[in-house]
Amino acid sequence: MISCLDLLWKVKTAWSQMFALECVTETTSLIYNVMRLNCFAKVFGRSQQTCFKERGSQGDLDLTELIGVPLPPSVSFVTGFEGYPAYSFGPDANVGRLTKSFIPDPFYNDFAVTVTAKPTTRRGGVLFAITDAYQKIVHLGVALSEVEDGSQRIILYYTDPGTRSGTQEAASFKMGDLTGRWARFTLTVQGAEVRLYMDCEEYHRVAFSRSPQPLTFEASSGIFVGNAGGTGLARFVSVYIHKIQKVVRADRFDHSSEFTNRDV
Repeated sequence: MISCLDLLWKVKTAWSQMFALECVTETTSLIYNVMRLNCFAKVFGRSQQTCFKERGSQGDLDLTELIGVPLPPSVSFVTGFEGYPAYSFGPDANVGRLTKSFIPDPFYNDFAVTVTAKPTTRRGGVLFAITDAYQKIVHLGVALSEVEDGSQRIILYYTDPGTRSGTQEAASFKMGDLTGRWARFTLTVQGAEVRLYMDCEEYHRVAFSRSPQPLTFEASSGIFVGNAGGTGLARFVSVYIHKIQKVVRADRFDHSSEFTNRDV
């Protein structure tokens, strides 16, 4: 039986061929968007072969929904992990929205972030970021560092409101070079610990200190995908993003099924 996302991909491809366009036309984009939303509602309930099996999908946030259709400049469709559609972000991609239009405020103390992405250059960049109103500080974000000496780092940014010393790097995990590979990982934040899960196993954990109060966001705070707004943090020159799922309440998940990094 064809899956919802497979159907979306086939519809998009057929429309692109029919109109000889890179993406769907304005006439068809509304239909595609409605189908996409309906399909996400159906697909969200299944495991998607991640290391964290859902005990319920309420509160889950798929940040790729910020991209929308028609696609913004420098963003295009590509064939993603295991043949599902993904998004290609070029150097001029600027996907963002007001944080409060998408993220609960105050945010949750304990949460998990699941990422499926493939950097196509060694330069690294920010996968997503929630900034202050002036786009000077990242309150919450995840990035991949530039490759150095055959390795790179997965970085979690977490900056309490009111911090005057700039964006805080809460955790950093050294990995091999992820360039050209689909990297799939989960970061969990629980209490005063950040843990990284790879291949269905806990890869490493680090302690970090933060305010006991949850993150809150200003009215003009922004959330960005593939960049960090005007903060000055590195943006990707080229990256494929299949999914960035911010899963609230990390205690609702257990590690079960397949979760790997794979070459393409």
